[in-house]
Amino acid sequence: MKRVLRAFLKSHMYSLQNREETMKWILTNLKVEKQDAAKTVEVLVKIAARNGIASDTAIQNALDPTAKRTRKDLVDYTLLREIHQELGIR
Repeated sequence: MKRVLRAFLKSHMYSLQNREETMKWILTNLKVEKQDAAKTVEVLVKIAARNGIASDTAIQNALDPTAKRTRKDLVDYTLLREIHQELGIR
């Protein structure tokens, strides 16, 4: 699991740091118009957590508003934080 999570984090960070490459990937694989790919990358860069850890607000917003659960009930970032430490990410 840790290897998969590390690979995801690296690809996530690459996507945010390399907008042109990300847009090319979207154009090729999602078969959308160039302006839609550009907008997708713009939104991704704007809303994505750079370190891969979603904010409490983002998690709460994704939950059913009637649910009585909190982030602490649903999310465990232990492995991701270990990977951050191994990769020197703050």
